[in-house]
Amino acid sequence: DAPQIYKPPFANQEQIQDFCALYQEYKTKCLKSPFMEKEPNEQSSLVFTTQRVSHWAKIAQSKGHLAETEVKNVEKFLSLSKKHLPSIKMEFMHGHFTYNDIFKLSDKEYVLMSNLFWSYRPEFYDATFHLWAGIKSIRDENIIFEQIKKYIQNWINEYKKLPIIRQDSDFEKKFNIMMAERCIGALLVDIQNQNYGINRDNLVARLTELFRELFKYFTNKLE
Repeated sequence: DAPQIYKPPFANQEQIQDFCALYQEYKTKCLKSPFMEKEPNEQSSLVFTTQRVSHWAKIAQSKGHLAETEVKNVEKFLSLSKKHLPSIKMEFMHGHFTYNDIFKLSDKEYVLMSNLFWSYRPEFYDATFHLWAGIKSIRDENIIFEQIKKYIQNWINEYKKLPIIRQDSDFEKKFNIMMAERCIGALLVDIQNQNYGINRDNLVARLTELFRELFKYFTNKLE
C-alpha cells in the first residue's frame, strides 16, 4: 500500500518539498486539456465564490450556527471578493487536491485519486485546499494560531520557489483570497459538520477561534 503524501494536520519539511514538486508537475502536465466544459456559475471567480459563500451562510443560518461574528466576516469577505476576484481566472483543476487523494509510490511516482472532483476553481484554490483540510483536522487544543501562521508561511516560501508560481506576480494575493475563502467556509459549515468524538464542544470552539484568527490574518493582507 502506497502512503499518503503526508498525514494531517501538518507536513514535515521533506513532505512539503515533495508536495510542491508534485504541484509543479501537476500544474504543468495534468491540467493541459480540460475534459469538461465550464458550468454557467464557473465562468467567473467572483460569481462562483460569492454564490458559494452566500449558500453556506444560508446553511449556517438554517442550522442556528450563524454567529454575529460570521455575519460580519461574510460581509468583509464579499467586499474583498468584489475588489480582488474579478482579476482571478477560473482554472480547470482537481477540486480536492489533498493528502487524502495523493499517494506516493516512489520518489518520482504518485497516484492522484478522486477523479470525480475535477472541476473549475479560482486560481491557486488547489494550493490552499489541503492546508484548510489539515487545519480543520486538528484535534490538539494546545496548537496556537502563531504555529499555524508560521506553518502556512513555510508553505508559501516553498511554493514561491516553483517556476509556475514565480511567473505569477499576484500569487500571494490569489493565495490569500483563497485562504480567506477556505476559512469562511470552515466557519460557516465545515467545523460544525465533522466527527470529534467526546470532546466536540471544546474542539468546535477551538477551531472556530483558530479559523477566525486566520480569516482576520488573510483578509488584513488584502485590504
